[in-house]
Amino acid sequence: SADSGRIVREVQVQLGEFGPLVWAGDFLYGALWNSKSALGIYRVDGATGAAEPVYIGNGHIRVSRDGKSVFFGRPLQNGQELALIEREIAGGKEREIMRREWFQGMAVSQNKQYIVSAGIDRATNSRTALLISVASGEVREVLRVGSDLMPSDLTAWTRGTKFWHAEWVPGGRSFLMLKRLADETQD
Repeated sequence: SADSGRIVREVQVQLGEFGPLVWAGDFLYGALWNSKSALGIYRVDGATGAAEPVYIGNGHIRVSRDGKSVFFGRPLQNGQELALIEREIAGGKEREIMRREWFQGMAVSQNKQYIVSAGIDRATNSRTALLISVASGEVREVLRVGSDLMPSDLTAWTRGTKFWHAEWVPGGRSFLMLKRLADETQD
């Protein structure tokens, strides 16, 4: 309970590293990584803890808060470009939202209208935070920071100043995002 801190229900998930977590109906959804099981999005029954894959893949994968869609990046042109894909969990129908040279991580708004992701701008040697319209694919840069790297190293995600790990606040009108400085001991 957010009010009391008391445990309301405990669901044992035997998958390995699993998250970020999204409740939708009686199911818990999350991405599995660093495991002997297949990487991807899994649905966990909130009563039994039984897990089943709903999408198998790797990379940056997020499920919508309604539990109906999976969003992920798909490499194109031998990894020279990424497409942001929405895939319906029930039927498997896919739709390309946008393409960019590179983006990293995703946070889907509660109403499924927007996605926040980190990006790069080689022309200014910067890293950016992007607001992406799910409906139109329109991309708007909302934050920018110098990377402290050579332009050729902008996609080396473990180095330099960057934005990462966005989360939408309740109501979906704003989000929080970490800014990691080039000195990795500070956020």
